[in-house]
Amino acid sequence: MDNIQNNTNLSNQPVANVNPYVNPYGKPIAPKPQKKIELQKVDYIFFGIFAVLSLCVVFFGFFGGMAIGFTISLIALVVTLVIYMFKNGDFTFISVASLVLAILSSVTFSLYAIDPLSRFLAFVIYFSSTTMCAVSTIDETVMDTIEGAIKYLRSVVVTPFQNILLPIKALLKNDKNKTAIQIGGAFLAAIPVLIIVVPLLTSADAAFEGLVGKIAESLGMTILKLIISVVLTGFLLAFAISCKYELNETNSKPINFEKARTLKSPFAVTFLGMIAFVYLVYMFSQTAYFFSAFSGILPAGYEFSFAQYARRGFFETEAIAFINLVLMGGIQWKSVRRDNGELNLMLKGIMTFISVFTILFIVTALSKMVMYIGEYGLTVLRLFTSVFMIATAVVIVAFIIRVFNPELDTMKYAVVIALSLFTVLCLCGVDRTVAHYNVNAYLSGMHESIDLYTLEGLSESSIPYIYKLTVCGDETIEKESKRIIYMLYDWYVDDSVVTYDETETKTYSATYKATYGFTLSEYFATKSFNKAEVGWYYDDYDYDTYYEDEQVIEDEVTVLEE
Repeated sequence: MDNIQNNTNLSNQPVANVNPYVNPYGKPIAPKPQKKIELQKVDYIFFGIFAVLSLCVVFFGFFGGMAIGFTISLIALVVTLVIYMFKNGDFTFISVASLVLAILSSVTFSLYAIDPLSRFLAFVIYFSSTTMCAVSTIDETVMDTIEGAIKYLRSVVVTPFQNILLPIKALLKNDKNKTAIQIGGAFLAAIPVLIIVVPLLTSADAAFEGLVGKIAESLGMTILKLIISVVLTGFLLAFAISCKYELNETNSKPINFEKARTLKSPFAVTFLGMIAFVYLVYMFSQTAYFFSAFSGILPAGYEFSFAQYARRGFFETEAIAFINLVLMGGIQWKSVRRDNGELNLMLKGIMTFISVFTILFIVTALSKMVMYIGEYGLTVLRLFTSVFMIATAVVIVAFIIRVFNPELDTMKYAVVIALSLFTVLCLCGVDRTVAHYNVNAYLSGMHESIDLYTLEGLSESSIPYIYKLTVCGDETIEKESKRIIYMLYDWYVDDSVVTYDETETKTYSATYKATYGFTLSEYFATKSFNKAEVGWYYDDYDYDTYYEDEQVIEDEVTVLEE
């Protein structure tokens, strides 16, 4: 009876409100941290400047030839970003160096109009340097270590998209801004509806179809440019605000690098030791080239061909260097440290051996490349591969120093040196450098012949050097060089500015006029084109026979299809 009474009293007591969907015994989940920002008047001013510069980058760059106007827009953009980011003038080595690299790399677009590799490298260097300059203002350890590189990548790839709505939330706090945002949102929301409605209306009426056609013809490309500008502005604002207000850690789980080191020394030593042993055997096998006692390890029937020896190993070198860097970098990051914070001594020795082997491997490949270029000339691939191998060697040297002196931040210096090498390559111009070397090597007698096929595959920046071949004294090379000059100018500069004088000189001439689309390579190419006095070479060609042959081929194909 007493138990029944006690249960009755308990049932009459009020029950607390309990959410049946929440486990009362589970750990409470902390909400994701959200950082609120208060935009100042200066922020709105810079937002407007960023929007204008985004328009310039799109109109003068992606749709404007990416010439001198693009260079000016990129320089203005990075300088504006630096002014917006730096409040107390706290410049660091990485921020100053990356700013200089960003400005220098942007100059490439006003130097060369077509050179694809130079312009691609310049764009990559500009983007990397500009973002490094901005991120380094909130974190001085950027690019100091592997951890710093991870922070940089997260600040560029993840953080801007995580905080892309923060500027809008800050703008909504002001009633005037709410009205403007609502109008802009309504404008964007109406676009999908119009995409469906407008085609239906054009199908219903011919007059409206003609009107829409004229509008699309005149404004279609402009609308596309504006859309791309809006997207670029959105990313730029999100990135700038994330850096200025130090949002790179917001909504991101901090990385505990000490806790991440779980790799024991026995595993690391055994793993890298096996790889080092294979490299040691490889070094032993190389003695077959230099000592007759070891020549028996060469394949049966092997003949020592200079071309095969010099050409072999270029791409394998980069692959092995990349694999070694990734493996050693990962093991260095994940390996458990000793009490003094340093790596196992044996592990240091194995890493040093692998690093030295990789550098020797690169030096050997570079020496082969120099021999190959000295014998067969320079190409775009040979030049780029050589610079890439030098940059890789710089990174490996920095890695060795870092292994024995963890307190020295060598990684950022290696990154800056590597980017500087490619920046110099961009400013020199890949195609221009190839043409300069090959032509001068032939004219000086270093090479007995010249590969005109390689010159024909270059861009307009090679024309001033090919022009030298038009007065080399070899009639066949002179004639072929003039043909290549005309072809390159017609393809890469502008065929509409080329005229032919039938009455007097019987040669072609060109005029070059450009404003924001001006590049030095096109300017000098035009001057060389006019000095070359390119004439018509096909007067003796029987075009009637050509068209008859073409017609016969077309007829045969038609019969076969039937």
